[in-house]
Amino acid sequence: QNAQPGVGGSPKQSAAQGGLKLGPPVKYGTTDPISLQEATEGDRVLSARMREELEAEFPAENAEGMARRQAVLRDIETMFAGWARGLAYEGGMSHEEVNRLRTKV
Repeated sequence: QNAQPGVGGSPKQSAAQGGLKLGPPVKYGTTDPISLQEATEGDRVLSARMREELEAEFPAENAEGMARRQAVLRDIETMFAGWARGLAYEGGMSHEEVNRLRTKV
């Protein structure tokens, strides 16, 4: 069998051969996980670097941007509700029936 951790054999066998720390046994699907090996310090460093690069490339939205996005969504919902009410009136619904309509985008 292949002695490389996480390749060949069961996850327990592979990790034990490499002297690596295992996480708790899990089963999320129909097959066993490829590996139960926990992240190494090198994995953590690479993950941190990847997060930094992603943040630089795709910055998180600030509060001002989020407020603008929510305002635009409210405007779209208002326009949609007006359009839906107009269609309801054209379809012959009474004023009371139209007032009971609830629309959500």
